[in-house]
Amino acid sequence: MKRVLITSTAIFFVAVIFILGVQYTTQAQREEGRPPMPGMFDMKSQIMSELETSWTYLSLDMNITDEQLIKARLIYQESWVKYKELAGKSEQESGDRETMQSVRSELDKYKSKRNEKLKDIFSKEEMQKLTEYENKSQGRNQRRMMPR
Repeated sequence: MKRVLITSTAIFFVAVIFILGVQYTTQAQREEGRPPMPGMFDMKSQIMSELETSWTYLSLDMNITDEQLIKARLIYQESWVKYKELAGKSEQESGDRETMQSVRSELDKYKSKRNEKLKDIFSKEEMQKLTEYENKSQGRNQRRMMPR
């Protein structure tokens, strides 16, 4: 009886220590100062996601030539640098409505410039297809950001 009691107590303490260890490890991996929000993206993720989604669609779903892909890649690289800068700015000043509106306005400008450059590479039909996809994708992202 004494042996069963000691064994069960030892198992209990090992289980408690294991659970506390797992809990400590998972909490240490969370982003500092920001509680996780299920189903929500932070602004930085949303900014980068828009460009990533556009590039993925362009390079994998559209039937473009290798030459077009190489030219478009250079344009997307330029946008990538600009988007990363804006994503960093939005992360530093998150929560400030005016900053977020300013960032969104800048993103729209960069997107317009990117599309103007892409018009030199793609036909009207290809540009229309890309634009329609981006608009549909952007609508999904905006709905995802809305509180439920």
